[in-house]
Amino acid sequence: MSSLQSAIYIGSNDDDDSVVDLTDGERTKKAKHDASSSRKENSRPKSCQSDAIIPFRLYDTKISISSSQSAPRPESTKRYFQTLRQTIGFDSPPGTSPTEREFQWLVICNYCIDIHYFLRETLPEILSFKRVVVFYGDAGPDNGRGGMDHWREMLRGSGNTVEFVRFVPSDPPRSVTNPLDMKIPCECHFFGFSNCDRAKIFSCCYCCPIVDPFLITGKDGVHHTKMFLVGYDESRQQANNGGSGCWQSMIRVVVHTANLMQQDIEWKTQGLYSQDFPLKRDNIDVVSSSNQKMQQAETNQPAAGKKRGWPFEDEAPQQFEDDLVSYMESYRYSTRQSWCASQQSTASSTHSQSTLTDKDMSLVNLIRQYDYSSAYVVLIPSVPGKHLISRGDSFGYLKLRKAIRETVCSHHSHSRAIEVSSAKSKPSSQQARSPIICQFSSLGSLSTKWLNDFISSIDAHGSSDVQPENTKSGMSLENKVKIVWPTVEEIRNSIEGYRGGGSVPATSKNVNKDFLLPLYHRWSKRVVSESVGKQNNTDPLGMAKDVPHIKTYMQLSHPANDDPPFIEWLCLTSHNLSKAAWGEVQNSTGFTSKVLFIRHWELGVFFSPGTLVKHVIGADGDCKCGYMRLRPYFGSIVNGAPNHEDDEEGVVNITVPLPYDVINPVKYNDNDVPWTIDGIGKLLPDSFGIVGGFDMHNI
Repeated sequence: MSSLQSAIYIGSNDDDDSVVDLTDGERTKKAKHDASSSRKENSRPKSCQSDAIIPFRLYDTKISISSSQSAPRPESTKRYFQTLRQTIGFDSPPGTSPTEREFQWLVICNYCIDIHYFLRETLPEILSFKRVVVFYGDAGPDNGRGGMDHWREMLRGSGNTVEFVRFVPSDPPRSVTNPLDMKIPCECHFFGFSNCDRAKIFSCCYCCPIVDPFLITGKDGVHHTKMFLVGYDESRQQANNGGSGCWQSMIRVVVHTANLMQQDIEWKTQGLYSQDFPLKRDNIDVVSSSNQKMQQAETNQPAAGKKRGWPFEDEAPQQFEDDLVSYMESYRYSTRQSWCASQQSTASSTHSQSTLTDKDMSLVNLIRQYDYSSAYVVLIPSVPGKHLISRGDSFGYLKLRKAIRETVCSHHSHSRAIEVSSAKSKPSSQQARSPIICQFSSLGSLSTKWLNDFISSIDAHGSSDVQPENTKSGMSLENKVKIVWPTVEEIRNSIEGYRGGGSVPATSKNVNKDFLLPLYHRWSKRVVSESVGKQNNTDPLGMAKDVPHIKTYMQLSHPANDDPPFIEWLCLTSHNLSKAAWGEVQNSTGFTSKVLFIRHWELGVFFSPGTLVKHVIGADGDCKCGYMRLRPYFGSIVNGAPNHEDDEEGVVNITVPLPYDVINPVKYNDNDVPWTIDGIGKLLPDSFGIVGGFDMHNI
C-alpha cells in the first residue's frame, strides 16, 4: 500500500479489509469492484462503515531514553503510529505489503536538524536521492557545518546533490538567509542572558537548540515549519497490462510537528499528516517533450477566476496545490535543476511508465506536476510579513478562519444528517459556542484582547459577519477556550524528566498571567495507572509520559442531548499559541488598511467532516453518507464497558488518534503548577535525580 493516510476502508463488515488507495486510479477501481461484490454477498443495513479514515498518525516513541525498543502497544493501536522511516517511505507500515520504490528527490523544511542523527542513525538511504534541498532555521552548534560537509563529502562522485538553505528573518531583507521584503526584528533573551552562548546552552541540556527561539521577547522571526516533500517512482502491477510492471511518479506530502532530532522523534509526542499524490495525467507525456511550456507556466500566472491551463489541469480549483505553491514561493528558491534520474538509466525503463521528466525545472513547477485533487486537508500556512487583510486571508489565523467558514459552517448548512436530526442534535444558539481546545508546546506573550480575537475568529458557531479585527463576545474566556498545558509534575514524571521540558519552553512571564490561569487543563489524567502503554481508558494510546511537542487546535460539538460530543474541526500544526505564529491584526505605517503581521514560517493541516466527506465511497463508487463525525480514540474500554461504535444510518465515524483526553480534559486544581522553563525553584528530583533541566551557572 503506497499510502495508508490516503486510504479508506470500504468493507461492509468487520472482517472486510478492502482498502482504497485514493492516489491510484486503477487500484481504486479494483477495490471498489471487490468491495461492491463483497457487499452484495454480505450486506448489512447500515450504509457506511465506521472508522473509515485515520486523518493523522503519531510518531512511534521508545519505551525509555535508554532503550532502542518502541513502547509496547496493543495491536489495536499500532495502526495509529509510525516511525520516521515509514513516514518518508522506506519501511512499510505493519500490516501492509512491501512496495518497490525508487526515490528521486526530497525537500526538508524544519526548524532544528541534527544532521548526524538524521543521516547516520535514521536514514542513511537518503544518500540515494538525486536531489535533496533542506530549508531550516537551526542545526545546532556551528550551525551543523560539520554534518553538512560530511553529507556533501559522502555524495562526491555520485551525481547526487544536497543543498542547505538557512532562513533567518532577522537578517537583512532579500539576503541569502532572508528572502523576505522586510527584516523581522529579533531580540533574543535567554532568562535575561542576551546574546547567549549557544554552544554552552547545548552542553547544558541536549534539547536546548529547540529552546532559544521561543524564549524571546515576542519580537522573533523563525522558520518553524516541519514538512517533507518526497518524490519517488513506485512499481505497480496492472491486471490490464498482462501483469507487467508499471512505474508511477508520486509525491508524498508530510506535515508534522517534530524537529529532526532524536529526542523529538523518539521520546516525545508528535503528530504527522501524510498523503501521496500521483503525477498529473496530462503531464506524463507532454512534460517530457515540452520544457518550453514548463518555463512559460512558471512565469505566466493566471488572472483571478481564470483557468491556469496546461500543465495545471484545473477543471476545478485545486486549493491544496495553490496553497502549497503560495507557501513555497515565499522561500524565493528559484534554482532550476533536474529532480530525477535519467529515464533511460532507471530500472523502470523496460516497463510502461507514468514518470516525471528529467528536464530542469524550479521547485514550484515541480510541485505543480502532481495532482492534489484527492487531498483531504486544507493547508494552514503562516509566512512572515505584513499581509493586507483587504487582499485576502491566505495566512495565519485568518486562513484557519476561512477553512472553518468554508468547510465546517457549510457542512452544518448542507449536511443531510443534520437536516434530518436537527431537532435531536443541533445545539441552540445558547449552547452553540462549544469551547475551543488549544494544545501546544510554547506560549507567546498574549493579551486578553488578542486571545479573544483569535478564539472568536475560529469559532465555527460565531457569526459569519464577524470581522477578524473586530470580534466581540459577552462570554468569558473560560467558557470559550480550554488550554491543554503540562504541569511541573507531568514533566518531572515524563520518560525524559525535566530535560524533556526544554521542548515546552514557555516562560513564567508568559504562562502565569491572571487571565490564562483559569484556562489550563492537564496533558494527562490526574492519576496515570502503572500500566502506561497498555490499552486503558486512562491512557488509551500510551502517550501520557511522553512530553507533548504536538500542536492541535479543535472545536467540539455541543449536543443538546446526552450524546458524547464529537470533533467539528481539527488543526494539526507547527503553530504554537503566539502572535508571532498566528499573526496579529495591526495598523501599519505605509499601508492604507489593516494588516496581519506574522513573524514565523509555520505550516499546519486542517480536517473537518467537510474536507473528508468526498473520500467516503459506497459500493457503487458514490458517497452514501449524509454526515461524517470525527471521534477521538477512546480505547476498547470506556466507563468499564466495551467501547462499541455507534452505528447510525447515513453516518460514518472517523477515529482521530489524539494522545490526550479532548472530551473531558482535567482542569488544574490548587496543587497543579503549570510548567515553565524558568520556574525551576524548589522542585522534586526527577527519575534521573535531576532538579530542573538547566545548570544556569554554566551558561
